[in-house]
Amino acid sequence: MKLPRSRKSPALPGSERREDVFGTEAEASPTTEIGFRPFVENAVVGLCLIQDGRFRYVNPKLAAIFGYSTEQLLALESVLDLVAEENPPGTRDSFRKRLEEEPQTVPFVFTALRGTGERIDVEAHATATELEGRRAVLGTLFDITERKREEARVAWQALRDPLTNLSNRAQFMERLRQELAEARRQHRRLAIVYVDLDRFRFVNDTWGRNVADTLLQSLGLRLRRRVREVDTVARVGGDEFVILMPDIREEENLSAIAQKVLTAVARPVLIEGRMLEVTASIGIACYPEDGDDPDVLLRNADNAMYRAKELGLNGFQLCTADLTSRAVARISLERGLRTAVDRDELVIHYQPIVSLITGRITGLEALVRWQRPDEGLTLPADFIPIAEQTGLILLIGDHVLRTSCQALKKWHRLGLPDLRIAVNVSARQFRDPSLLPSIDRALLESDLSPEHLEIEITESIAMESADIVVGNLEALRGRGVRIAIDDFGTGYSSLNYLKRYPVHSLKIDRSFVTDVATNPADAGIVRAVIEMAHGLKLNALAEGVETQDQFLHLQRYGCDEMQGYWVSPPLPAEGVDGLMARELEMWVNPA
Repeated sequence: MKLPRSRKSPALPGSERREDVFGTEAEASPTTEIGFRPFVENAVVGLCLIQDGRFRYVNPKLAAIFGYSTEQLLALESVLDLVAEENPPGTRDSFRKRLEEEPQTVPFVFTALRGTGERIDVEAHATATELEGRRAVLGTLFDITERKREEARVAWQALRDPLTNLSNRAQFMERLRQELAEARRQHRRLAIVYVDLDRFRFVNDTWGRNVADTLLQSLGLRLRRRVREVDTVARVGGDEFVILMPDIREEENLSAIAQKVLTAVARPVLIEGRMLEVTASIGIACYPEDGDDPDVLLRNADNAMYRAKELGLNGFQLCTADLTSRAVARISLERGLRTAVDRDELVIHYQPIVSLITGRITGLEALVRWQRPDEGLTLPADFIPIAEQTGLILLIGDHVLRTSCQALKKWHRLGLPDLRIAVNVSARQFRDPSLLPSIDRALLESDLSPEHLEIEITESIAMESADIVVGNLEALRGRGVRIAIDDFGTGYSSLNYLKRYPVHSLKIDRSFVTDVATNPADAGIVRAVIEMAHGLKLNALAEGVETQDQFLHLQRYGCDEMQGYWVSPPLPAEGVDGLMARELEMWVNPA
């Protein structure tokens, strides 16, 4: 039985020929329409037939999409009555054109008005057909409201930091490009404020990630509340925030802005019953004086921030011409450092450690140098800070460990099996999970016994109660590796860690040794450190011994070992070979 041919329920298209709907020349039949109707009526997509701008047929799904009955839709004067007013200009004309001319194959998306007044997003597909010998359009419609919301949510998340809900680096850079273009047109000034939290890793290692994340969220919200509505605050790294401040007036006091941010960060935060305090280092770069490119401006602000850290925490630096030139040199240094290990440019020099009792060499301290092809020998003070900041210290530290352990094993085979090798480990290395595997690998490859390796750490590392620091110290003790506290006397005042941790040696800092023969205060400090070390059954080693007077005073105070230029400067491996040969000769043929 055919559908009634009326406005309420017209016949489906193709009653004359099935060519338009089914793609064949076969004549339609009652049987065909009876078989086709259940498919259309029960379809999970909205289907409709439009002629002369009005619905001639709608299926139940389409009526449900728009929130009307089929009768109400058929009674509309125009399908355009469903197009919401807030659509972009030209939407209605585009819709009308698709109905009156040849429909385009491209889907048509618009905002529709439901019977309840609710707005929904609709995607329509149109196909030309005929109804009763006249042109018509067969439409398929989908409610894509949820899809559009999900797409918007995903797009939003792609531009937001998931922890703080601030802008991420991608959105910040896009905003910076837009504001720079506007600043050029309007001849305006803008500023970038780069904020890096000081010693944030200590908070993370000590109190755990949940506390650290809560702190970041609190500080992000605090920064957002401290700036203007037109400013953009972004989180661009683990503990790094950047503030974009467009339309800064010439008379604007950038120092006052930086101080306001420092004050905001430094306020205590109550988290899980603890009052936590952190500080920040800030760098500021401005357009146009510090650059007119987004990457250049951000890099200059970043470099100014690092300069602030170098000069002391909880401070700020404005970008200057000197800083810019330093930044160029720093970038060149960083690029070269990334390939230095692969190119075998890192070399190890070894400074002998000598017993003040026997005068014999008891060990060597491994000191890394960088043999740059065009610059010559570069000392660690010039590249280790960059290695720390970039994470390259992990690669360099592993190289030093493996190379020095293999060198010591060679000198053991010469006939001096009691020598030890001392290797400095930075704070970043000591907090990294790769430290212990790196030590194990170095010992295994060199076939060196653990007691012949001494790891030197600073007082600040030893003072930390972070799980990974404690775990590494305990693991080193379990392996039999020695631990020395380097530059002793220049760090924290609490000495409780000397009782808690398996420390073997205290290295008295050279700043006390330098004037030990002429300054009673320094002499008192050196004597006290030696007595304390012996009281704790620790080895006392003096660094930076350069004169005989220093040596005699240290010997008088009972110091165990020393190193410095009075004994020997750091030597390349070839120089140590000759030194070891002479040392062996002294042991075999003592005077």
